[in-house]
Parts: sequence; structure tokens; C-alpha cells
Amino acid sequence: MKPINPTLQKNILITEAPTLVVDENGLVARVNQSWIDLCIEFQLPETLWILGEDYFSFLRNAKKFEELALLHSVIQKGHVINDCPTQFFTRTGSTQHFSVTLLPLNGMLNSFKGATLTFKVMPYNPSLQNLTLESVLEDISQGFFLVNVHFKITYVNSVTESIFGQKRKNIIGKSLYEFIPNVEKVEDLYKRFYSGSVDLDEQNFTCFHPALFKMLSIKVSPKKNGEVALYVFETASTSHHCKISEELVKVV
Repeated sequence: MKPINPTLQKNILITEAPTLVVDENGLVARVNQSWIDLCIEFQLPETLWILGEDYFSFLRNAKKFEELALLHSVIQKGHVINDCPTQFFTRTGSTQHFSVTLLPLNGMLNSFKGATLTFKVMPYNPSLQNLTLESVLEDISQGFFLVNVHFKITYVNSVTESIFGQKRKNIIGKSLYEFIPNVEKVEDLYKRFYSGSVDLDEQNFTCFHPALFKMLSIKVSPKKNGEVALYVFETASTSHHCKISEELVKVV
């Protein structure tokens, strides 16, 4: 774990709002006393405030795949997410709702790459559970597919509609094979996930979509209930690739 710049470390420690920092690998790098006090007050898991613990792993184990994708987006792409609803299950089995602001720390301050997460307690509201899922899925920069064990699409977000140029009502219920090239890679990752031989880094692949004429980067996240979440976005090289291809077509 790379050390945090002393100035940043001091600012985190004196911040009144509950705050923690994770590095690019998801390890808890720094927390302030307000975050520790909040975790103790609401009986949240100790792994949320112990330095060196894997926050990414916590999100995966808690089936918070959408929030994991959101945090990846903040760290890797530098996006800023303000007041995103989230929730945690306490050790007593109750649910506590928060809003979280995610800020990137990308290569600044002593070459540290990661993100700060600043939390705010939200009043209990039973409707927040659905709001959390919907708002996170619609706020992430990637397209999102959720498919069942038969690889039938059960949910997509608005970015997916934009990437594929179709309304979600025309996507949901169809087979993933109709939208993602190289689905056999997804099937292979799915099988290896359940055999315990897949880690986070192995769940990514890039493919060219001939019908859309786009390069797509795809992250596969199998869920314990048998569903599979897929995060899809156009790679940075897409426009360049298309321009080259268009010129080749003209020549031919």
C-alpha cells in the first residue's frame, strides 16, 4: 500500500464528516475518528475501519456490485459522485441508510491513487432500498446488464440504451447472445467463478462489436444467486479504431 501524503492525511483526520480512504486495490488506507465512531454507533462491521482491510471484498461479499462498479469508476476515471444513497447491514441485522460522496485521488499527492468516501447518516425510509439500487445503476458511467442463470436479460440501465441504441423495453427478456460478442467468455468466467478459480482481474475482456462498429470493454461479476452482472463501456480507442476502419473501407 502506497503511503498517503502527510497533508492529505492531516486533512482527513481533522474532517468532521465520517471519512475513509481506499487505495486503487480497495484496501482501507486511512480513516478518521468520526468514521470509527459512526461504525461503532451503528454496529457496522469492523472491516470497514481497520487499515489494510479489503473494502472491495466487503462490497462483493455484501453483493453491492453496483456500488463496487461506481467506486471503480471514481478511482479509474476520476469521476466525482455526490450524495449517492447507500446502505449497510449492522451486526444486529438491522439496516442503516447513508449518503456517500466519492472523490478520486488519482496519482496526486505522493503518487497515491484511490478515493475518499465521505458519509452522511440518512433518516430511515423503507423506500430507500429501491432508490439506492436505481440511483446507483443510473449514475454509473458504464452500461449495466443483469442476466439470469439462462443468460436472459432482466435489467439494463440508461447507458446500455445509449451504447446499443435501443430502449430497455426492447432489450429486457432477450438473450445476452443478441447483444454481447464472445458470450462464451462470459460463460467461461461464470463457470470458473463458481469453481473458485476466478479473481477480480480475470473478469474483464475487450471485444469488437461489428454491428455497432464499437470496441467494448466488459466486466463480468457473477452473483451468488446465479445471476450475472455485466458492466459495459466503449473503450477510449473506439473513435480512433473507427476512423482507421472507415478510411480502409474507402480505399477498398
